[in-house]
Amino acid sequence: MLPGSDDFRAGSVKSYYDAARYCIEELEANSFEAYVVGGTVRDILSGRKVSDLDIATSARPDQVHKVFSGCRVVDTGIKHGTVTLILPADDAGKLHLEITTYRLESAYSDARHPDQIEFTDSIEEDLARRDLTINAMAWHPQRGLLDPYNGKKDLEAGVLRAVGLPEERFREDALRILRTLRLAAELGFLIEKHTEDALIAARERLTLVAAERLYVEWARLITATEAGPIINKYWQVIAIFLPEFSAFSDSVSREKFLPRLKLLPARFADRMAYLAALVSCGISTNLISPALSLCQSLKCPKKLAQEIVCLSEGAVTAFPPDKLSVDRIRQQLAASGRSFDDLLLLKSLLGQAQEDIEELRKIDQELSLANLHGLQSLDIGGEDLVKLGFQGKAVGSALNKLYEAVLCDGLANKKDSLLARARTYPK
Repeated sequence: MLPGSDDFRAGSVKSYYDAARYCIEELEANSFEAYVVGGTVRDILSGRKVSDLDIATSARPDQVHKVFSGCRVVDTGIKHGTVTLILPADDAGKLHLEITTYRLESAYSDARHPDQIEFTDSIEEDLARRDLTINAMAWHPQRGLLDPYNGKKDLEAGVLRAVGLPEERFREDALRILRTLRLAAELGFLIEKHTEDALIAARERLTLVAAERLYVEWARLITATEAGPIINKYWQVIAIFLPEFSAFSDSVSREKFLPRLKLLPARFADRMAYLAALVSCGISTNLISPALSLCQSLKCPKKLAQEIVCLSEGAVTAFPPDKLSVDRIRQQLAASGRSFDDLLLLKSLLGQAQEDIEELRKIDQELSLANLHGLQSLDIGGEDLVKLGFQGKAVGSALNKLYEAVLCDGLANKKDSLLARARTYPK
């Protein structure tokens, strides 16, 4: 890249470009060196939207604080030499710039974090510790692109290649295994053969990574455009931390259903529910539902897990096309913040006949027009029945009968009609 290149001048990232120049100029005015690095360089060169900005510098964290003493600087990863500079921006509210000191890293005993950090004054040494060539580029507003590992060439070719020996990169940080798959799904890139072989060979090391870390990468992977092909090809790697994915050993089922993943909205719950439904079809026995088991493995938030389980189990459960059954499922979905249409899309992708889908949709529309959403939709409540002499369990039983009568028998949802029918029930 030539000095003064317009790669960082696109209108959508102009504020980041200005922030990068300001940050680098301020550091270099104080006798330090600085570059834009990592994923930021990769995303801008490939025309992707930039949502953050990473700066690497020869300045130590305390020196960064002094240089930007008039701004807000937060110690977000001080142990690893990282602070975050927060700048105001006219068109984006506030910009967060992550500034990290050039560093070297020692052995990774826990397969995730370096045992020791050593600061360096060399940007080349800093780039050498990074995972992939497309993440090991640095950019300077005057000096242009620094690309010691031909990352730009790999970016243009659509290839993910490890920096140096891939065996070492994956041994250092096991999360890089899943991150590489995630980037392949997001970018639609192929993984270079040596890197792919090392990734597969090192897959057992994923058991050493905390579930919370896996969850973040996995969530981005399955919501990416090419998630289906990546899961299809690397399901055995994923099965290390999601053992339920052993159900994908059936290649015929895998190749038939995984490509349909992209037909779902890019929402974690929808795609996770679909994958859980596919898994459940491939498992003959299980003590708990596959959806719940998957959520527990990833330590999903409780509310999100409930949503996934509700969608997944509803998608694989056969229920008759009648108002009572559909209403029950609608209420369960509503409690999870989802609609019956969300469930029908899953059922359709899982292969349920279109005529069955349309019959269920028709019933759903009829219920929507009737504005029925459970017992609370009735024009009377338990207190009205108590006044009629109903006691204990008889109150709930009568309400359920009344609701079913409104739902299925055409009883008018009016107080007088409901009370008249209730008088015919045992108290």
